[in-house]
Amino acid sequence: MKIWEILIGVLFVFAFLVSFSSAIECLGGDGQKMVDSKSYCSGNVLVTETCNGLSAFRESRLSCEYGCDSTSKACKDIYSAVYSNKPEGTINQDVKCLFSNSNVPQVCSYSIFNCTGTDNCIIRMYGFPGENISLTSSCDGSPKVRIDGGDQKIISFDCKKQQRGLENVSCIFKDATKEEKCFSGDYSCSGVGQCVISVTGAVGDKFVWKSTCGGEDSTVIDSGNQNGGNDYALFYCGSGEEQISAYRQAYTMCYDGYDLYKGSPEDCKTEESWRYAMDAVCDGRCRGSNECGVKRFKAFTSCGNITFVRPTGSEVSNLTDSSQCQGCRKDSKCYAFGFRDKSDYCLYDGSVKNYSVVGEVCEKDYQCESNSCLNSACGPNGIFEKISVWFKSLFRK
Repeated sequence: MKIWEILIGVLFVFAFLVSFSSAIECLGGDGQKMVDSKSYCSGNVLVTETCNGLSAFRESRLSCEYGCDSTSKACKDIYSAVYSNKPEGTINQDVKCLFSNSNVPQVCSYSIFNCTGTDNCIIRMYGFPGENISLTSSCDGSPKVRIDGGDQKIISFDCKKQQRGLENVSCIFKDATKEEKCFSGDYSCSGVGQCVISVTGAVGDKFVWKSTCGGEDSTVIDSGNQNGGNDYALFYCGSGEEQISAYRQAYTMCYDGYDLYKGSPEDCKTEESWRYAMDAVCDGRCRGSNECGVKRFKAFTSCGNITFVRPTGSEVSNLTDSSQCQGCRKDSKCYAFGFRDKSDYCLYDGSVKNYSVVGEVCEKDYQCESNSCLNSACGPNGIFEKISVWFKSLFRK
C-alpha cells in the first residue's frame, strides 16, 4: 500500500472519531440533553453541571446572597439586585464618600444604598433628576448632593469622634514602699513604683484612675494611633496626709518646636502630674540627636489644693460643702481608705464594703472581718490560727 493511501486512511479515521465525540451528549439534572456543561438557577442557588461520559454530575452549587439571575446564569450582586427594581424616570448617580480623620471602617448610606471603607467608598445609586438628597454615615455630618446623572459627586465626613486609639498608661506610685494597684473600670495593673496598662477606646475617651495608695488622676485617648500612644497617672503614696496645689491647664513646647495646650474646666491635676502628661506628648519628638522631649513647660489656672489621704485606716472627718473627700463618703463623713467600722470598711476605690469572712478572697487585711488576709484569702484571727491556715494553704497547692 502506498504511503499516501495510508495517510488518507489515518485522516479518515481521525475525522470519524472527532465527529463521533462531538455527538456525545449527556443528560443534566433536569433530564434535558446537554453538551459539556451548563448552569442554571435553582431558587437562589446557582448550579453548574458538567458532562462525564454519558452521565452528568454537579460540579458546584453556589448560594447567591442577592438572588440568582436566570437570564445571565449568574449570581446577582447587590447593585443588580437593587437596580432590577429601579423606578421609571430615575437616573444613575455615583457618590464618593470621603472619611477624614478615620482609622477604622466607616459606613456611608442613603436609603437602600450604602458602601463601606476606611478612607473612602463609592455609592452607586439612582434618583429622580434634580432631586436633592442627604447622605449619612457613621461619622459626623449629613452633606447633600443633587442628582443629575453627571460626573461622580464627592462629599466629606469628619470621623475624628469615631477614631479608635490605644494608649499605654503608666501608673506612677511616688514614694511607694510596697506593691500598689492602679485601676479604672475593668482596667488595672500592679507594681512597685509603677506599672503599665494598655487601654483602647475612641479618641477623646477619658479614664479616671485610682490607686490603693489614695488619690486619683485621669488620662485621655488623644491620638488615633492604633500602635499606641503614651500617658501617665500619678499617685502620691507617702505616709500621712498631704495637700498639693493643682491646675486645670498646662502648656508645653517640645524640642522640635511642636507646642500644645492641654486641659479643661473638668481637669484638676498637680503640676507634677501635668508634667508627666506633657512628657508623653513630646516622647520621640527631637531636634538633633541630643535634644528630645519637653523644652518648655508651665501649669496654670489654679483649681485649689488636692488633699491626698493615705489608706492608714485611722482617719475620719466631717464633710462640708467645700470638702474634697479622697476616701469614702458615708453619713456626711469622709473615711480614709482602709478605715474599719463595726461592720464595714472603706475600700481603695471609694466604696464602702461589708467585711469578708474566713475563706473569702481578699487583698488587704482590713477587708477581712478577722483583719487577717493570708495568701489572698481571709483567715481567722490570732497568730496560731494564722499559722494553721497558712499550712493548710500549702497542702491545697
